[in-house]
Amino acid sequence: AFLLKSEDNGRTWQSIDMSRYCRMILDVKFFDAKNGVISAGSDAAVEKSNALILTTADGGKTWTKRYQSNRPY
Repeated sequence: AFLLKSEDNGRTWQSIDMSRYCRMILDVKFFDAKNGVISAGSDAAVEKSNALILTTADGGKTWTKRYQSNRPY
């Protein structure tokens, strides 16, 4: 899973490899330049994947797992 990030209204983009934290991204919300949340999945195969909620406080450089479901799908 990769996240695309722009800090200049879309003029340039940075690709962030999220494979260390998750295998699929469902939704991304940044509240400001530093703080954001991702709804994600633990596996690229939906039938094996657990739901994940990840947060960042440094603009997406690092992410913290806040929740992981214990059931697939």
